[in-house]
Amino acid sequence: MISQPDWNVLLIGGSAGVGKTIAAMEVARRCGAVCSQADDFRLVLQHMTTPAREPALHFFTSTEAVWQKSPEELCERLIEVGRLVSHGLEIIVAHHLSTNLPLVLEGDGIVPALAAQQRFAGLDVEDGQVHSVFIYEQDENVIGANMRGRGRGFQHNSEVEQQTQVRMSYLYGEWLRQEALSLSLPVIESRPWDTLARRIIEVTG
Repeated sequence: MISQPDWNVLLIGGSAGVGKTIAAMEVARRCGAVCSQADDFRLVLQHMTTPAREPALHFFTSTEAVWQKSPEELCERLIEVGRLVSHGLEIIVAHHLSTNLPLVLEGDGIVPALAAQQRFAGLDVEDGQVHSVFIYEQDENVIGANMRGRGRGFQHNSEVEQQTQVRMSYLYGEWLRQEALSLSLPVIESRPWDTLARRIIEVTG
């Protein structure tokens, strides 16, 4: 059953391995909205730039032995990427505000500061047009199991590298959670996953 949403754009943020994509697709289906991934726009930005021009944006694809670095440093790098991607996503949000086509946009490239904005690419936001929710998982083992289950090259890394990647994702998720709470944005736990889509709809209207 399709329920007309109160929002024009719904931003769903969270670190890797918390179930954002599946939940976002279900929310979009229930609300009759388009569903897009922030990762798609990150790939476009990377394709249109170079490591020399945007080193922060290309850090995870152009840096050798990236998973040999500390999880804390990698988390800081991931925050930089999120801020860059979120700046690019402003025009996507503005477009859907102006066309009145409901959009669910999900990804770890969505930072809370983007969701808290009242102006996107020069377009003022009316009350209720942009809603957001940030999903977090407090158990690193669960994040690791999810990342192994989805693949995406994770399984090709060594055990130590996998642990580093999981720890980075956990730290990033904690940063997102704390930032979202500081901006009075909704934050919900990822589990139970079978109710995640419903809970997202409940907290975002």
